[in-house]
Amino acid sequence: MILDCTSGNRNMWRTKESEYVIYVDVEKELEYPPDIICDSTKTPFLDEQFSSIFFDPPHGWGRKIGGSMTTLRNKKDLEEYKWKAFHNLAYWGWDKYKTKRELFIFLHKAQREFLRILKDDGALWVKWNEVNIPLRSILPFFKNWNEMLRLSICSLSQTIGKEQTYWIMFMKKIDIEQTVLGD
Repeated sequence: MILDCTSGNRNMWRTKESEYVIYVDVEKELEYPPDIICDSTKTPFLDEQFSSIFFDPPHGWGRKIGGSMTTLRNKKDLEEYKWKAFHNLAYWGWDKYKTKRELFIFLHKAQREFLRILKDDGALWVKWNEVNIPLRSILPFFKNWNEMLRLSICSLSQTIGKEQTYWIMFMKKIDIEQTVLGD
């Protein structure tokens, strides 16, 4: 089973509905509402329940709903805030955190929760765009993880200005000897 723990409007998915993915978000008023409304830092899931977790957290903070394209949750917001030029509701959650510190606390708590709910041989996929914060500034939050793969996305649809977007695949750091020997 796959968990998308910050599903937003499911923009990264070609298929918006899938029996293999559980879509989770704290935002209720999205164009594609989450299957489960909950915070990624405290989920209702069992330990080691997921094989893959996708985490596309907010890359910025301090915005208000309707204040920019990044805060449009649904078609009602699109009309209310006069953003009619945009047809793709790219809600990025920048309204959720007032400060950079609050965003960093969220990143720390979320990765801790992922350690609990991801299987030992599972993969955590993290998307990060350097629009406000360089990748090197968030990597220390993932000290209990092994970085297995880093993809740099060069598509214009995945970057904002000169900033780079990355997909990073992590796996839990586990004691191999203990796992193999069963100690």
